[in-house]
Amino acid sequence: MALANGLRSRRPAWRTESICLVTIALVTAVTFASGFIDITIASWFYRPDAPDHWPLAQQLPWPVLYRAAPWITASLVILGLAALREGVTEAASVFKRRGLIEYRRGKIQILDVQGLKAASCSCYQIVQTACKRAQRSIPASA
Repeated sequence: MALANGLRSRRPAWRTESICLVTIALVTAVTFASGFIDITIASWFYRPDAPDHWPLAQQLPWPVLYRAAPWITASLVILGLAALREGVTEAASVFKRRGLIEYRRGKIQILDVQGLKAASCSCYQIVQTACKRAQRSIPASA
């Protein structure tokens, strides 16, 4: 509850991003489940009966995208990590202002365990339950 109050400005962005993600997933699922659109699109790029099986492979933008794929992937990963880091930093600064934790150069010191549990609303309980469930599912080694 307290963390949610401290991060109120980020809540609308998360809602919007979540709605977009669900919408994209639904549109994709319905589109591919409703027909042979994936096969149709693949036939635009791959023609096994043609002398050149990949006729569009040498036309722009495909060669550029193929060569840039590692850089594009790395950029997306970096942007994702930066967004994650921004959220973690924002949450940590809220906890620090409330005197729950102290952090410096990658080291976190918990000052008030009970206060931190209370500030984490139901998140702490959800993570704790998931961890206990995961530990129970791991077989004991002989």
